Amino acid sequence: MPTATTFQAKGRRNGFPFCVTKKIDVSAKHKWTTLGGTQKGSSPSNSEIQTSLANAVKIFWNTNELFGSAESSKTSTPLPSIIYRKGFFNPTTDPEEPKDRVCERDNGLYINVYSAGPANGTKSGFIDLRIMRMYDGDINDEDNFVGYGLENGFNVKSISNDEAGPNPGDPTTSGNAEVIINVFSSVTDPSDGQTPGTFAADTAYKTFNGFPMVVSVLAIATAGLEGSSISFAADASTASGSASYSNSDISGSVSASITGLDLYTYN
Repeated sequence: MPTATTFQAKGRRNGFPFCVTKKIDVSAKHKWTTLGGTQKGSSPSNSEIQTSLANAVKIFWNTNELFGSAESSKTSTPLPSIIYRKGFFNPTTDPEEPKDRVCERDNGLYINVYSAGPANGTKSGFIDLRIMRMYDGDINDEDNFVGYGLENGFNVKSISNDEAGPNPGDPTTSGNAEVIINVFSSVTDPSDGQTPGTFAADTAYKTFNGFPMVVSVLAIATAGLEGSSISFAADASTASGSASYSNSDISGSVSASITGLDLYTYN
């Protein structure tokens, strides 16, 4: 836990340096929870709404790093540390301290994306600190307001891929393994659109660093050659997954996990 420079900011008198104008109807989501702990199927108390705002403020100002892992058999290149910095894609600047977030951007741009490895073995992850107002129904009816959450949140993904090709030395068959882990305030069903027998999917409510979140894990494995071996496992309770494929010509494997956050502290 790094120690942040103490500072004061007037902001917008809501805890943020911007107006929280993003309103999202989460009623159709597979699972959702506000940062105050109100889950799909329940109504918020005033205390839970206030807690959701307090936790949204803490996450926005104090998030430093996403802890997790992404492994692919196709590359030894490590995924860079997913630290919140100035910049967007693979930023290498110094970590952005809380005091530097006062006037830096509006609510639509607080995102860092990291990626490493070749196209057939990509490891990636992101921190997305955009805050939303969550509604269980029509966003124009304030009676449906349930609290604050992260529009997206935190993600880690890993890919291993073989593509059949016409050139000497190219694989004669294709295979793919992929794991996607999301830690959001609301998630769709990760099994939607997937082919039966090629994936494992799981969702769960889980607390990270005291913040109520929803975990979604999708693990996919396919191989084109008849008789190929494929495996996949998804466990949202541990925010982890793995997948692999193999046959006489090709093989590939991946794994990924999210274990928590590193937050700034103050003297």
